[in-house]
Amino acid sequence: MACLDKLRARADNNAGYIRPRPSDLPYSVDDMRTEFLHQHHHRTIHKNNNPPPPQVPIKVGFVACSFNSEAILFLSHDMFRFFDPSLVEIHVFSTGSPDHPRFLAEVMRGVDWRRRVVDSVDRFHDVRYLNNDHVELARYIRDSGMQVLIEWDGYARQGERSARLMALRPAPIQILHQEFLMTSGA
Repeated sequence: MACLDKLRARADNNAGYIRPRPSDLPYSVDDMRTEFLHQHHHRTIHKNNNPPPPQVPIKVGFVACSFNSEAILFLSHDMFRFFDPSLVEIHVFSTGSPDHPRFLAEVMRGVDWRRRVVDSVDRFHDVRYLNNDHVELARYIRDSGMQVLIEWDGYARQGERSARLMALRPAPIQILHQEFLMTSGA
């Protein structure tokens, strides 16, 4: 499956063809790492006993279509509030829909895990409109300056996978979190 992700990321399902690979994708991991090191290099430079400059938090993004009442969020929805905001800036890129209000009221008894995440992170990006356009989603995430990108979908969610996005390398460090206990190949 993973070997086809770069092709699937460019697939235009409406027109039935694969778009040409944009010259800027996949992004160069080496260039992103160099940029990251440049941005954070000032942390260790101290001259003439001057106080260190303010620390720039590392931007960490989580991407998934399952920021709703799914098992992965049940296990993780509360973790976001424990990140130190002086060290880590947390972004969530949600490609999926929120739970229906009636489901939240009747089944979840008013508990909205997505709302808990929204309230606990620095920025919640509702990118449902980019769910089937992995090229534009990769550009959006890259333009947001993510240095670490964590994929939550793996091989779950009936094909609504972020692996196609990850194959385009929108962040220098990419991690698969918990959903699938192997690698997605991206």
